[in-house]
Amino acid sequence: MEKIAHEYLAGFFDGEGYAGLKERSHRAGKPYIDAQVIIGNTNAKVLQLIQRAFAGRLYERPNGLRSIWILEWTRREQIITFLSAVYPHLIVKKARVGAILKYLRSRQSRSYSDASRKAFTEYQSLGAARLR
Repeated sequence: MEKIAHEYLAGFFDGEGYAGLKERSHRAGKPYIDAQVIIGNTNAKVLQLIQRAFAGRLYERPNGLRSIWILEWTRREQIITFLSAVYPHLIVKKARVGAILKYLRSRQSRSYSDASRKAFTEYQSLGAARLR
């Protein structure tokens, strides 16, 4: 299996990726926070290499003449693993990813602690979240 350098991956993610936290409403009326990490590109091969190393869901989205391939992570453990690998090498998304990692690591269970609320507030202060 081809290996992919974390430095290369961080640069690729800085330019082609998205990482975010979104507050949503649960059917029972309680709010919850979703984490999502996405990388999109027209080259499926590089995304397949990343998927082999870091799991995630790879799917194709038709876009006119050329399809866009999307690699997406929504599972907490997978997001932490991927973001922890690229974080030291990020430039553009370093503050956002740092805040997301802090939030995810502060949530040991489904309940919100003071630490997780504080980490989400820090993320919001970066101007990265829209609340509904």
